[in-house]
Amino acid sequence: MTQRELDRAVANALGEDLHHIHQRGFSLVYPDNDNFDPDCDCQEPQVLDWDTPFQGGAVQSFFDAA
Repeated sequence: MTQRELDRAVANALGEDLHHIHQRGFSLVYPDNDNFDPDCDCQEPQVLDWDTPFQGGAVQSFFDAA
């Protein structure tokens, strides 16, 4: 499958404009490459459970991390 064919298939599946799909940069990932993450930041997920009372300590919001 060529890049153009991939872009066209994604655009058709999502009902999006082909130009927008091309700009987003979809690519093929091969099954034997199970460690593919081009934007890996190698950090643990940061989760705040709203049902658990806050126990104190510093809290950094997602927006402050940048």
